[in-house]
Amino acid sequence: MKHLRIASRKSDLARIQAYSVGYKLQEAYPDLKIEYLFSASAGDLNLDLDLSKYGEKGLFTADLNNDLKAKKFEMIVHSWKDLPTEPRPESEVVATWPREDQRDVILIAKKYWPEIKDSKKINILTSSPRRVYNLSQGFKDLLPTKVDELEFSLVRGNIPTRLNKLFRGDGQALVVAKAALDRLMSAEADEFQSTKKEIQQKIKDCFFMVLPLSLNPNAAAQGALAIEILRENTALKQMLLKLNSENDFKAVETERDKLSSYGGGCHQKIGVGLLKREYGDVLFLKGLTEKGEVLNEQSIQTPFPEFKNAFPQSMKEVSWFHRTPLNPSFNFSSNIGYLPARKEAWSESLPYEFGQTPVWVSGLKSWQKLASLGVWVHGCSDGLGEAESPNVDVLFQKQIDWCKLTHQLSPAKNKIVTYELTEKNIELDLSSYDLFFWASSTLFDYALKKQPQILKAHHVCAPGLTYQTLKQKIPSSHLHVALGFEDWLKKIERE
Repeated sequence: MKHLRIASRKSDLARIQAYSVGYKLQEAYPDLKIEYLFSASAGDLNLDLDLSKYGEKGLFTADLNNDLKAKKFEMIVHSWKDLPTEPRPESEVVATWPREDQRDVILIAKKYWPEIKDSKKINILTSSPRRVYNLSQGFKDLLPTKVDELEFSLVRGNIPTRLNKLFRGDGQALVVAKAALDRLMSAEADEFQSTKKEIQQKIKDCFFMVLPLSLNPNAAAQGALAIEILRENTALKQMLLKLNSENDFKAVETERDKLSSYGGGCHQKIGVGLLKREYGDVLFLKGLTEKGEVLNEQSIQTPFPEFKNAFPQSMKEVSWFHRTPLNPSFNFSSNIGYLPARKEAWSESLPYEFGQTPVWVSGLKSWQKLASLGVWVHGCSDGLGEAESPNVDVLFQKQIDWCKLTHQLSPAKNKIVTYELTEKNIELDLSSYDLFFWASSTLFDYALKKQPQILKAHHVCAPGLTYQTLKQKIPSSHLHVALGFEDWLKKIERE
């Protein structure tokens, strides 16, 4: 193939996405000439439509699909979440590029923050029933001020339009897909620079939070690009398959299949996110089906060993250290971001500017505890550890140097010591247990020093630094993963 016509919607974001696919194709096939065709969909033209009422009608994709079947072009680049979950008879999605961040971001205009604190309520702009349902389940607890009421107002339009509606007072906060912001704020072509600068300035005028998948799982396939062609075009299919991101394709298919099993469609109050990781697939599912079934699942699809006696069944059983707060000493810079290992790792003596100093925590409980101290937290790793990059440099518009706030025994490479651990003088007998959960490698090292025979047992920990450290000491056949201590308790109760 020497000439390829690529179509997409005409918004800045859609064009950026189409260009990104075209550039990748031209890198792989230098002789390929690419022509871009852009058009507005029915959904783009009527901003008064309530999308939640249109289910699977493909308001943003049907017109393009009709033109593909008429052979006005050979390929369409879609935001995959816009596609109906039902397959189309004459065309198919054959590939996707590496997926962008699948999470949502909530933006709160700084100028409204005093009003929010005084009124104890916040008005959030969104067009998604999924976001309304999920945020209603626990978002208030993540805010560093008391909020009694969440209000939601409908918003439509592209990202700049939605931001303008936020700043003109239609609402005090706005929820958008993080991938959309990342792509627009990273655009390099000259034609997007005006939009890029406008968005960057408005983001600077907002406090933001990256909403965790455990609270707010993404719309199925969010952040992924769908490359659609006619089924009969086998030559183009072979070209695209060579560039396909297989893991992302499988993850997106799983999310869409899961959504489809409950009826499918953007009108559903259902979020489903899948992360494919070396230790297993991590699934987040949350929402309310049309039949009234409450969905709330977080799981790692990984084998769990057989056992007779498991330890611990309460974190009080591993209270083996005294913690002494310290005044941290380090060279501060405006690029530093904090990763507190726990609430107690936070120190009032840390240089900190509300909402501006990057703060990232391990999970929702740590987030809620820091919020209760008045700290603005920008996001969390959902119990998956430091291996999960916060991926917020684009939003902060600078590179963040993350430092873990922790104790002197932590194996973290880039750390700020804010408290000291000293061993308690206790008698320890673990000889009757054949399965252990470790909340940290420090606890494992302490137990191993006291009773080396535990090395023969099976061990469980959360992903992240603990998992990476224990991998060096425990055979892979005896090391397993859980999504934190609560998931561990559920696993040992089920077995």
